[in-house]
Amino acid sequence: MNKKRFFKGVLLSLAVFSLFLLISSFRQAIAAEISLTKPEFNERGEVVIIRLAGDSRFLLQILDPSSGKVESRHIALGPGAGPPKLKKDGRGRLWAAWTEDNGHKKQVILEAIDENLQPRLRFQARLQPSLPWDCAFDSNGGAWLVWVEDDARSQAVRVENGVSGSSWTISSASEEASSPRLLCDARGILWAFWTAVTPAREQVFSSTFDEKAWSDELLMTPGSRTPNITPRASAGGDGRIWLVWSGFDGQDYEILARTWDGRKWSPAVALTRNDGANDVFPSADLAFGVLPVVSWVRYEAQGREEWIRCWQPEGWLGESQLPSAAGQQPFVPLALQGDRAALVRPEGASLRSEWFFLPLPGGRSNDEDRLPSFEVAPRQRGAASLPDLIYNPDLKENVYIAFGDSITSGVCDENGIDEPTDYVPEKAYPIRLEALLSQSYGEHKVINEGAPGESTIQGLARLDPLLAEHKARYILILEGTNDIIWSDYSLDTTVFNLREMLRRNLEYGLLPALATCIPKYGRNAFPVRLTNLNARIRLLAGERPVPLVDLNQDFAAYPAEDGGPESLYCWGEDRTHPNEKGSQFMAEKWFERIKEFPFPPGNFRARRTADEILFYRVEGNLLEWADNSKIHSPENIQEYRIYRKKSAESSSAFTLLTAVSGKFSFFDTNIQPGVGYTYVISTVMLDDLEGPCTQPLSL
Repeated sequence: MNKKRFFKGVLLSLAVFSLFLLISSFRQAIAAEISLTKPEFNERGEVVIIRLAGDSRFLLQILDPSSGKVESRHIALGPGAGPPKLKKDGRGRLWAAWTEDNGHKKQVILEAIDENLQPRLRFQARLQPSLPWDCAFDSNGGAWLVWVEDDARSQAVRVENGVSGSSWTISSASEEASSPRLLCDARGILWAFWTAVTPAREQVFSSTFDEKAWSDELLMTPGSRTPNITPRASAGGDGRIWLVWSGFDGQDYEILARTWDGRKWSPAVALTRNDGANDVFPSADLAFGVLPVVSWVRYEAQGREEWIRCWQPEGWLGESQLPSAAGQQPFVPLALQGDRAALVRPEGASLRSEWFFLPLPGGRSNDEDRLPSFEVAPRQRGAASLPDLIYNPDLKENVYIAFGDSITSGVCDENGIDEPTDYVPEKAYPIRLEALLSQSYGEHKVINEGAPGESTIQGLARLDPLLAEHKARYILILEGTNDIIWSDYSLDTTVFNLREMLRRNLEYGLLPALATCIPKYGRNAFPVRLTNLNARIRLLAGERPVPLVDLNQDFAAYPAEDGGPESLYCWGEDRTHPNEKGSQFMAEKWFERIKEFPFPPGNFRARRTADEILFYRVEGNLLEWADNSKIHSPENIQEYRIYRKKSAESSSAFTLLTAVSGKFSFFDTNIQPGVGYTYVISTVMLDDLEGPCTQPLSL
């Protein structure tokens, strides 16, 4: 595929196609907050964004491309205001939407953005904390609300007509629902899209409203057995609906799209096709109101990138990379008007806006820029079973990877201001654990691979290169804390991502250990989602048993006489990350569990010998070994499993020969004359936890 580097190719593109034109670029020193809306053009050609500037304030910012000026004003909020959304009605007017919390449930508020602010509209529905919602306007200007409702047994998607107050349940009950979205098409038909967890993982659904009732839900991702998440849609002036989402294809997440032409849905088309990168958080905007422009975030081992792909009647053009930018927002902050685009995003303490024309040349794109359509990712497969045999003779027995987010990397923010002194890997748990291991077992290495702000989707993109780089035998996984903040995909998908991490580690030959997420006391605590995720992590650890460190319970049970759980955290504005005391406590809990790891047997040796039984002489291979000296409680060893293959075969040919309990030798007489055999042995603990194999021995 021809992937154009967006701004590197500006001069060449101008000379050949006049594809890109950088109109202007300016900066305005404004404090950068995490909570900002996706930008939109207003009727005057200005770009508008809203940022959450405090507990009871929104900062409305209007960027004028002609003058380079930024106008800012505040919108007063009620108590417990949630992150804002920016919506556009059928007449092109912009509205601010947000939730206010009365202490029990949330109410959605809408307010028009213009020089004469309109009265606020309030939906009757009461939303539950941490559950997602969206709103839109019908062809008559009436406001509609869609949200996820939880009845403690299951979740469902509901819709309310803000004019009549009527409401409907439009989905089947499911374990989890996420990413509800509403839009009105050119014919005045309302569409709802969402995801729900099914026996085939998280999938995309839709429903339409015919002025009387909502249709039965329609599965938009038929045939898929892996997660499909974060659907986004746009309605063109020509009556088409463009739906995009991110789907796991068996190797990583890709961007997919379908089109409604007024009569039927097209097959799914893969807009990306990568190995080793996760393409997620798509948006579907429209150039000239009819030509879709899909933008998305790409997570690679090297970090975050932002890309777009444009469509014209002849087909999809090639991918184009946008200027690189740091950030954690789950979308590309792109606004369109005609073929003009604006990127608006915080950059440090500044707000940067870049303006350009879209790559929409006349004529057909090159064949290499096109991708065929197919029925939802033919590469994809269902979740593979987790392997039993952990084998890779090239890994280093005394090296561990500590893999996770900022809780692993070491962050402590006491004042709410992002400063270099907040990042303290030298005080985090990995270096403390390394000291404990080295004191007990001799020289060990614990490599800190924590990435601040990381989600499990980002972690998947980082994982494989780290395994090849470090050649560690063990990996300690503490991921998922940031996933609970984002309601754009389900916890089922979070656990799918964690399971995929386990699979990749086991197949590479590492023993992975999981930890539950520690309690949170600061903003974005989401205690219900945290509790649910930790329950799923505990179940996941028992699927193909891997070591589990229940840090959540350990922190929650920290003795009151020693200061209680809150004494383990950075305080002030943080209350999410452990302080030095908390990091030491984490290291000690990891060490307690590591002492019970099923380390491979020691002193493994083998020789060809014979056993004389009465009048018979039986030749065979005698295997002998000893307990690994690092195992703290040898009485907890259940058995040793012996695997064998013919020496000429590949390592995938290892099969279980036998299990031995209560002794340290085995005499293999089931051999063929003149055939060489290779053996490895693993340790199995009483909880059925099987560890990595010894180095191979051949006879």
